[in-house]
Amino acid sequence: NANSNILMLPKNIKHSLLQHYKFIDLDMVKSNPSIIYSLCHNFLQLPTFKKYTEEPNEIFNKLIEFYSINNTLTQNHIKSYFNLSIYGGTYETWLRNLETDGVELKTTKKHLIFECFSDECKKVSSSIIEANPKLLEHLRSQKDNVDLTEYKLKNKALSTYLSIIENHILHTAKKLI
Repeated sequence: NANSNILMLPKNIKHSLLQHYKFIDLDMVKSNPSIIYSLCHNFLQLPTFKKYTEEPNEIFNKLIEFYSINNTLTQNHIKSYFNLSIYGGTYETWLRNLETDGVELKTTKKHLIFECFSDECKKVSSSIIEANPKLLEHLRSQKDNVDLTEYKLKNKALSTYLSIIENHILHTAKKLI
């Protein structure tokens, strides 16, 4: 498949291949949330992004305590909400994903941490899209994007923007190794 790449493989397989071929796998902790906070904290109030990037275990523990009923909810499940939310995913989608994974919850009430993070994500997305109209126009002109709704197109623009920055950071880091 032309769209396949090593990044889409399970972590253990990817790491084995990278090690075998002597590649270096650079990983950024909380990469997109950290990039967003670094870029936007001077002009947007982002207290939940700050807390999530600086003290993720505290947030994970609070949310696991709030939701977990039988220890099947993990930090990765919580992390998936934050990642989903950055790109416009909904709480309802997160709940459906948990159900698919067989995770039971004490409550389906949206925790205040999730509420605040979602609100901050909307501010960030609007700000980045507004500051980069040429990126949005470029994506609109691509044949692959013709059928995308404006909402999905803006999420794709945000993803593209953050990917460009992350790639630049990793390329710079690689030069220093």
